[in-house]
Amino acid sequence: MESLYPKPMSFGVLLWEVMSLGYMPYPGRGNQEVMQLVTNGGRLEPPRNCPAPVYGIMTQ
Repeated sequence: MESLYPKPMSFGVLLWEVMSLGYMPYPGRGNQEVMQLVTNGGRLEPPRNCPAPVYGIMTQ
């Protein structure tokens, strides 16, 4: 089954999950709400202690 998320977005979210030590991204939001948020320019906040270059990769 193909993911709803493009591969670059999936990689960015995976990095975010790793750097946040397993926290759930976009808590309490459904797939459609997340897609609308991202389409409108919304991004996850950088995880605590995440180096700026790594966060930069997440948001590309």
